[in-house]
Amino acid sequence: MARVTSTKKTQIKVENPGLGLNKLISDTKIKDTEASDLLNIEFVESGCPSKRRGSIQVGDTVGTRVRGLGNLYLANGNKELLAMMGTTLRKLVGSNWNAISGVTFTNIDANFVQANNAVYIHNGTDNMAKYDGTTLNQPATGVKGKFGIYYSGKHIVGGNPSFPSHDNKIFRALIKLPVAGAKEGILCQTK
Repeated sequence: MARVTSTKKTQIKVENPGLGLNKLISDTKIKDTEASDLLNIEFVESGCPSKRRGSIQVGDTVGTRVRGLGNLYLANGNKELLAMMGTTLRKLVGSNWNAISGVTFTNIDANFVQANNAVYIHNGTDNMAKYDGTTLNQPATGVKGKFGIYYSGKHIVGGNPSFPSHDNKIFRALIKLPVAGAKEGILCQTK
């Protein structure tokens, strides 16, 4: 059976079917049904503007300012969503933000670092805190700093306002290293 193919080309012209956002010409030349800037709008498949779907609240209202968000991923597959609310670390359980006892923090912004089956919390004022899904504590040899990251198997911390001479230095905490005799939280200055 012979196959027929068409070589005829069809041109379709689409002139902003939803109107909406027009960034091609100046504000003074756009139509009354167009806008030069939009807020709370997303574009659907046809290119037409649609009201943004928005967001929903996660968990109950605790009444305290959120000072940081973090997560804990455990080796056994468990996951926890964490929030620093005021002076308390909380975890989302169902639709409730449950307080985690063990450490009371200063009411300032916090930074979370996931490392070696635990999350470490820094705020630049309090000693570093460690949460492993069960226990929240402050290791005696913890690193104090405003922020940290876990990079290349090392917990890197910076920004200690208590010691102005340390503001321009980065510190590394040795966390559960597979070296005999290594102690968690011992400081080493990196250069």
